[in-house]
Amino acid sequence: MFAALLWAALAGGDLAGLTHTAHQLEDLAAARRYQDTALNTRSAAAKREAATALRKQVEAHGWPKAKADRADALWLALSLGTPEAETLDALARAAKAAAADDATLRPDAANLVDLACWADGKPQVYGFRTVQEGGGWKYYQIEEHLRVNERRAAMGLPAIDVEGRGMSTTGIIRLQALRRQILTMAQKDQAARLSATEAARAGRIPSWASVNAVDGANLEALKAIVSMHHWPGSDLVGTDGTHMFWLLITHMDGDRPFQLACLPMLEAAVKAKLADAADLAALQAHLAERR
Repeated sequence: MFAALLWAALAGGDLAGLTHTAHQLEDLAAARRYQDTALNTRSAAAKREAATALRKQVEAHGWPKAKADRADALWLALSLGTPEAETLDALARAAKAAAADDATLRPDAANLVDLACWADGKPQVYGFRTVQEGGGWKYYQIEEHLRVNERRAAMGLPAIDVEGRGMSTTGIIRLQALRRQILTMAQKDQAARLSATEAARAGRIPSWASVNAVDGANLEALKAIVSMHHWPGSDLVGTDGTHMFWLLITHMDGDRPFQLACLPMLEAAVKAKLADAADLAALQAHLAERR
């Protein structure tokens, strides 16, 4: 079984266990999104650990063929979200390569290809992803959409009516490099805080110096971004990019004037529907608590 191979390859970390932990933490974090930063951090870390394990195993052994293992691998890949765009791309390529010789894998491969495109803010290929717009659902932009049903047929998928439903450019990210910069900054932020909180939980002295060093570097980068783009909205950096920008701003308590200066920028982005109103409420509450 795929999970057993993974256990042997990683000396004690099986896919089923890792995905179960990630799933549990994800459910808890969703219920307490803004109330427990440590839980959100552990959830993201658990999913990254499982994703890294899956990617290593897939690159070594190919996409799993057993039905249960494929389900585990597909669930994990679909749950990763945009911060793991590079991993999703690697998984999609592996699944597509396996699908060349196994028709039963083709729907999974097509789904993952579209997910990887969406995660990277690029047009999709097969039409799996939809977005809500104008009170209804439209297809997330499809590359060469007039030929999408040819591509779907090659992957054993039924035809779709693109013209009838329509397409949306929502989610197409204009500044990919800036988005990746913000996501990388957020990953370093979360890794430093996770290390410190886990050390404290284990009774060790937490390395807050590392957290401060990361915050210092991030602060300079955040100021440079704001000076050029104000609050980077979802049209520029995607929903994940603008959300992670919010997360980073909330951690800049050492420069309250900068945080306060960012608040009206976020308000404007929310008004333009380019940022989440929940993020605005959370930042307002955060600043009110620290008066």
